Amino acid sequence: AIRDKVLERDVVDYIPKENSQNYDYLNRLISRLEKNKSTGVVVVSTNRVLRSKTVSLLQRHNFIAFECLTA
Repeated sequence: AIRDKVLERDVVDYIPKENSQNYDYLNRLISRLEKNKSTGVVVVSTNRVLRSKTVSLLQRHNFIAFECLTA
């Protein structure tokens, strides 16, 4: 329940401090977020709400996101 509430906000992930494997996951996540900064993504959709939510999620993960109404 706590995880779901946290993920409703603009966060990348929710990682509890339960075991050392979570720290390994966190390390990989941070590396991936750093790598994403150099990756561009084009989001094409006629559905404005879906397009905006997708772009928001991509930007939260540090992608360079471009919106396009049509291809």
